Amino acid sequence: MHPTLVALTQKMYWPQFAARPGRIPSVQILRALAALLVVTGHALYEARAFDASGIVARIAALPVWTFGVDLFFVLSGFIMMWTFGERFGRRAASRDFLGRRLQRIVPLYWFFTGLMIAATLLVPARLETAAFSVEHAFLSLLFIPHIAPQGGFHPILSLGWTLMYEMFFYLAFALALFLPRRTGLAALTLLFAVLYAVASLSSVLPVALQMFWGDTVLFEFLLGVLFYFIQKEGRLTLVRLAPLLLVCASIGFAAMRGGIALRLFQSGIPALGVFGLFFWMLPEVKLRAWVFLVLVGEASYTLYLSHPFVLEAVKIAFTLTPLPSTVQLGLFLPSAIVAAIAFSLVFYARVDLHLARRSAAATSALWTMVVAVLPARAPIFRHAAGGFARTRPPHNPTPIA
Repeated sequence: MHPTLVALTQKMYWPQFAARPGRIPSVQILRALAALLVVTGHALYEARAFDASGIVARIAALPVWTFGVDLFFVLSGFIMMWTFGERFGRRAASRDFLGRRLQRIVPLYWFFTGLMIAATLLVPARLETAAFSVEHAFLSLLFIPHIAPQGGFHPILSLGWTLMYEMFFYLAFALALFLPRRTGLAALTLLFAVLYAVASLSSVLPVALQMFWGDTVLFEFLLGVLFYFIQKEGRLTLVRLAPLLLVCASIGFAAMRGGIALRLFQSGIPALGVFGLFFWMLPEVKLRAWVFLVLVGEASYTLYLSHPFVLEAVKIAFTLTPLPSTVQLGLFLPSAIVAAIAFSLVFYARVDLHLARRSAAATSALWTMVVAVLPARAPIFRHAAGGFARTRPPHNPTPIA
């Protein structure tokens, strides 16, 4: 059995698993909770099939389930700073960062996007939002913002819209890494502000880019960057936590009471406060229940991408049973959520980790070949390619994170 899954059954491995170097337990736990919020919201959405009253549909429409996405974006900004915040202006930092991110994010996204493409071709009647077109599939695989054939701003694997933002964050952050840290982060903030202003106040951009850059969710990544400077060496004191919570709660409350519909204020800044609270509460993890969430956090990217397929499979299984709809409803929700978690853990251990390693090896081999064929008179290009060839798979892979 894979060591990751052995940790589930052998008590002696739990403390070691939670305390591995480079891990911040609160970050992993919040990744798990963020993914579970999304999974629960989607499970409730699928459970409408067993509820004629409409109550489940109203619960599924609550904004709390999408709060997980805001947590992911804040966490993503922090993790980028945590792993590369001290490497601004250093040689090869940008290449190393992009190489690791692409090796981690792309293979799994392409795998599940491929499954969705197959579903649109084989069972289109079972899909509500996905429809196939060559252009749609191509742009989805390249993380390029566009309008889907059936309308809406999303790739063919609809929840992949968050990964379009992640890829944009990665590219922007990689550019910032070329500069000294203060200059790079200032340029990053200015870039986001300019893009948001242009997308919101003019019509010079295509509609898809107006929607993409004109959403304040763009700035939630910068909240995570900000938190990197609030914490200190993986710790957060109560002196720093208290004003952070006060500011975040006040802004969130004012946004809701004042009818400010900007996601940054209603969800993004409160997500920063929640992150700070967990960061302060859980500098270490000893309870097994928390450590299980650390494990789910490790597999949260897999859980995020795979759960729509698992939920649909469980729903189909329940529709084939002769049970009354009320019983189906009561059993479907816990069964679907548990099945999604179990599948993600097994897939993460048996497939995802190996996929990331093979992707890293393939990337290294490819760029080694590029280095070999580049002319000797092009030292700059040889150095750039060589940087990718030396990239190794990350020991602490992170999602959407």
